[in-house]
Amino acid sequence: MNNVYTFEYVTCCGDTLVSVFDSIDAVITRLKLMKLHNTFEECETIKITCAEVVDNTEMKVRLERIKEHYKKHPLN
Repeated sequence: MNNVYTFEYVTCCGDTLVSVFDSIDAVITRLKLMKLHNTFEECETIKITCAEVVDNTEMKVRLERIKEHYKKHPLN
């Protein structure tokens, strides 16, 4: 599975802008761009998260695995 990095930027006005990058290096480049333009204020926030990208084929495999688990270990 691949990861993506979300870059959430909240402005002083409360607007939220979200970008998605394919690497942490791209996120760092985005931060460098903000530094170059001197566009980050103390009332603004940035949140960076890493998320897994999962396709439908993988999700079906996971679903079947969980179904098998519950057959062996019922909830009730």
